[in-house]
Order: sequence, then structure tokens, then C-alpha cells
Amino acid sequence: MEEVRLDRLCIADFIDISCGEYGSLAGMLDMPSTSEGVKKVAADLIMQYRSIADPVGLKMYIGEHGGDAKARAKMLVMSLAAFVVEYGDKKDRDEVREYLASMGKRNATKMSDEALLTFVKNEERSVRFSIERSMAKKTGDKAQSTPEEIRKGFDAEIAFVMSHYKMSIDTRVVSASVYGNLVKNAVSEVKRMKNQTKK
Repeated sequence: MEEVRLDRLCIADFIDISCGEYGSLAGMLDMPSTSEGVKKVAADLIMQYRSIADPVGLKMYIGEHGGDAKARAKMLVMSLAAFVVEYGDKKDRDEVREYLASMGKRNATKMSDEALLTFVKNEERSVRFSIERSMAKKTGDKAQSTPEEIRKGFDAEIAFVMSHYKMSIDTRVVSASVYGNLVKNAVSEVKRMKNQTKK
């Protein structure tokens, strides 16, 4: 199986991948286009591109999704803690108290078994509610872009880069990694020029 890298992909193929059209990528990987392996490689390529073209945006994206992962982990821990408190022995409950105390809930060591169970169940419900609210907000705020919208976005971006550099870009020749760097540099130059005119 051939390794697929951004510097070996032309922009046109990368745009197809961004639109969820994995036919050419599947051919390179010698896998069915619907396989999880192809989807994973596609997601990795998109993240690599974003790290080049929009490193600040990628950091924000990772921060946002990292917070979701932490919340899901906390919900799981509290769910397990509730199970241990409800069905475990005294030693198990004391371990839950010590864990909570180490996480900053100092009064956990003085809670009765009933109060401890109520506390961990309330924590689990609270985290579950915040995850559901966050997911609902994201769904409301950002509907999934359609392939047509993604293509239009790339068309506008390519036009901007060509205009900025006063050069033509052949999407079947220029690699996705080179193009990502062109985008990043063009955006940086435009920001720098705007800042200079404000002074």
C-alpha cells in the first residue's frame, strides 16, 4: 500500500477528499472507498492541511474538541464512581472519596455513603447535560457544509491566492501542501499590510 501524503496529492484530489469523495484516495490505498481505513487517512490529510494553511484555526478546533473529550471522560468516571459507591464495599467507597478529594472535592472524605452517591450522580448528570447542550449548540451553529459549499469555498480561496500572488494555479499540478503554505503566507501578508496601514 502506497503512503498518501499531502505533498503527493494535487489540490484537485485534496478538494475531492475534503468533499467526502474518496474514490481516488481509495485507489491509492487499494481499499474500498467506504472502508474505515480510507476515512481515517482522509481525516488525517485534512488535519495536516489545516495545520499548514490555518494553524490558529486548527488550535481552536483541537481545543474545542479536546474539551468535549475531557467532559466525556469525566462523565464516564462519575458513572463508574456511582456504580462503585452503590454496589462496592467500604474500601471501594473510601477510594472514591480519596479520588474526589485529590480532584479538589475536599469535603468528599466526610460525606456519608448516601451523600457520596448523590454527589457523584449529580456530577454525572451535570456533565451529561453540558455535553448534550454543547452538541446541540454545535449542531445549531454549524450545519455540515455540503460538497458544493466546500468546492465554492476552495474556488474563492484559490482565486484570492492567485490574485494576491498574481499567478495562475493549476489544481492538477500544485500539491496540497504547497498550496496550504501559499494560503498561510498570503493571509499573513494581508494581515501585516492591514496592520501597517492602521499605524
